[in-house]
Amino acid sequence: MKTKDKIIYKAIEMYNNLGITNVSSRNISTELGISHGNLEYHFKTKSILLNAIYSKMSEGIAPVYEDPDTHEDLLVHFQNLLSELEKLQQTYLFFNLDIMEISRKFPEVKNKLDDTLFLRKRQTSVIIKNLIESNNFKEEPFEGCYLRLQHTIRILITFWKSQEEILVSFPSLKKDEMSLHIWSLLIPHLTDKGMYTYVSLIKNR
Repeated sequence: MKTKDKIIYKAIEMYNNLGITNVSSRNISTELGISHGNLEYHFKTKSILLNAIYSKMSEGIAPVYEDPDTHEDLLVHFQNLLSELEKLQQTYLFFNLDIMEISRKFPEVKNKLDDTLFLRKRQTSVIIKNLIESNNFKEEPFEGCYLRLQHTIRILITFWKSQEEILVSFPSLKKDEMSLHIWSLLIPHLTDKGMYTYVSLIKNR
C-alpha cells in the first residue's frame, strides 16, 4: 500500500476511535512510524486529508445510487442502498459523529458535502418518481409531501450515528435499525404491490 493510502486509512481509524478534534497530523505520523514531514508532503493540512477521505467515502456509495439493474425490483434496490449506507456510516463513523465540527471548520469539505447533498436530493427524487411509476408507491397525497419525506429521511441518515451516541436510553435493537426506521416512514405510502415486496424483504432479512 502506498504511503498516501496508509495515511488515509490510519487517519480514518484514529478519527473513528478518538474523534477528529483529538487527532493531530503528528499523532497519525507517529502511529504510522513515519516522519511528520513525510505526512505533510502528502497532506499539507487536515483539510486536504479530510477532502481525500471524503472523496473515498463518496466513491464508495456513488455506484449504489445509480439506476438499478433492469431485473432488480426497485424496492429491493432501495433496501440494498440503505444497507450500503449503514456499512459506510460504520466505516466512516467519525464523519457522521463530527459532521457539525467538520462543516464549521473545513469550508472546502463543507462545499463538497453541500454538492453531494444536492446530488442525493435529485437522486432520491428520481427513486421516488420511479417507485410511483412502477406502482410501488402511491401518488403524492398533497404537494410537498414527498419532498418533506425525502428531507426527513436525509436528516435520519445524516444524524443516525449521533443519536445512537446521545439517546442511550433508546438503544438500537438490530444492526440495521436505521433501515427499519426509514421503512417505517415509507410504509404508509406503499401500494399493495409495494407492501408485498416489503413483507418479502422483511422475511428474508
